[in-house]
Amino acid sequence: MCTTLKNKNEFGLTLIEVLVAVLVLGMSISTIFGLQSSILRRTLQDKNQRTAMLLARTILAKIEIDPDEFSTQDTSMTAAHFIKQKIGDYGYDKESLKEAENYDVFLTIKNQEVPIFSEESGLDIAEMKEIRLKIYWGEADDESIEVVLYTKEKDNLK
Repeated sequence: MCTTLKNKNEFGLTLIEVLVAVLVLGMSISTIFGLQSSILRRTLQDKNQRTAMLLARTILAKIEIDPDEFSTQDTSMTAAHFIKQKIGDYGYDKESLKEAENYDVFLTIKNQEVPIFSEESGLDIAEMKEIRLKIYWGEADDESIEVVLYTKEKDNLK
């Protein structure tokens, strides 16, 4: 019978100890890489949302400045085409317009009569414009933003 006893002075690692250490190290590294890809994906999502919000602010500012140019309509086109056609490329360099090609704009403007209450005359009807702007850059639900804005036309109380 061949048995060997370890002396108390012998130092070394068994194969099982090495395998456990490699397994723990591998799991740690895969977790770190998983977090890295998740962080990159979220950063790209934030960048897309920020760009879409800036485009929405630009479009809504143009509608506020020149409401007569935007009558009741349904419009769908790329953001870059919308900027060139409706806003003009003032303030946009070629790189920004190229980036705007990745975003689509869907704009709906319609008139609505909304009941309002005033202390002097009671119940009145105000004609308001509903401006619904959706900017999307992908197919998924979280790859779009939608802004709904109601504006009251001055002196439109009935």
